[in-house]
Amino acid sequence: MVGVAATGALLFAGTPTAAAAPVLPPLPALPAFQIPGIPMNAKQQAAILAAVFDATGVLVQEVAGLVLGDITLTPVTPDPTPDATSPFQAAPLGVGGARLPLSPGTFEVTSGYGGRSNPTGSGQQNHEGIDLGAAQGTTIYAVTGGTVVQAGDAGDGYGNLVKIKKGDTEVLYGHQSRIDVAVGDTIAPGQAIGAVGSTGDSNGPHLHFEVRRGGESVDPVGYLTALGLAV
Repeated sequence: MVGVAATGALLFAGTPTAAAAPVLPPLPALPAFQIPGIPMNAKQQAAILAAVFDATGVLVQEVAGLVLGDITLTPVTPDPTPDATSPFQAAPLGVGGARLPLSPGTFEVTSGYGGRSNPTGSGQQNHEGIDLGAAQGTTIYAVTGGTVVQAGDAGDGYGNLVKIKKGDTEVLYGHQSRIDVAVGDTIAPGQAIGAVGSTGDSNGPHLHFEVRRGGESVDPVGYLTALGLAV
């Protein structure tokens, strides 16, 4: 049996008609870039924020510089060559934000931990750290955080020394040409603390890097390895 709908279309009996597709409300238009002097409400700001982030949560570069009220969004890109004047490393590499004390590619290990010939004297000596040879003035970074308990001329072979303590662990950075922190400062992992030099008992620019636990020195390479770092 065939029926005729009011519109004149043919309808076949026993054949269900397809359900009409739901009509969705139009998507709200995103507000344009903010015009200086004209404030936006919170809903408008939220809409712009939704537009700024793509499906991966990464800022869309074309609109990352627009201003939301007093908030400015700017794209963040890693700096392959950390600025020596910046107090923080842009991309921490290890556990808890730990990083190497010198940037990769700027140093070489010139002396290991343990027994060695005295490089500035005669006979054998027990080297309680490792030496990282680098150019004079190379930025030194704190491997981990803590509190500065010593900063200045140690009055001995360490020369200009920074000692940072956290719990029962002390990390020493010796022979510095410049010290950028003071006793009592709270230090974050990756923060710049000074510069490579050749002060104290030294025969050339390098960083003496030493780790003590409970007052006893431990192999710094093992310490760094436990943090996910390799020299």
